[in-house]
Order: sequence, then structure tokens, then C-alpha cells
Amino acid sequence: AVVSTQSTGDAEAQITEPMDDTDLQQRVERQQVLVSGLKEHEPLYDHIFVLGEGLVSLCSPSAGVPINDKLETLQQQWEELKIHCVQEQESLKERNVVVVSV
Repeated sequence: AVVSTQSTGDAEAQITEPMDDTDLQQRVERQQVLVSGLKEHEPLYDHIFVLGEGLVSLCSPSAGVPINDKLETLQQQWEELKIHCVQEQESLKERNVVVVSV
């Protein structure tokens, strides 16, 4: 069974009962896709962030605020995704399942 909880209002799955092999396999497959995507897209994320910071530096202070706000949001979401991935890795390790880490 899965319970959705998180103080920010976003749903985050937490396991409350043992999973069967099919559920566990699906979870491992999702984690592998997530890890692969993070590794693949991290250089692109870094590039976009550097370009965005350069763009902000070229703008007037008032024009740069919305761009900077978007960059901060992007960075926060990226970090949250990586944290989620690490937490999922730990959860799977507790079940003696190993997935390539971030």
C-alpha cells in the first residue's frame, strides 16, 4: 500500500506495507530511468543555468529579476529531484536492491 504525504502539498509515495516482486521491479525500473535521466541531463542543466546567469548579468536589475526567479525555481526543483532520487536509492538499498546511484 502507498500513502501520500508531504507538508508542501506535493504527493510523495511512502511504502507502508511490503511490496510484491512486481511492484518492486517496477520501482527499480523507474529509479533506473530517473538516475539515467539525471546523469544525462545534468550537463545540460548546468549549461542552461550558466547561460541564464549570464543573461541576468546583461539585463537591467528590474528586467533580470523575473529571469533570476525562474533560475532559482529551476535550481530548487532540480535539487529536490536529486534528493528524491537519493532517498529512493536508500529505500531500495534497505530492501537489498541496488540501482546505479546519482
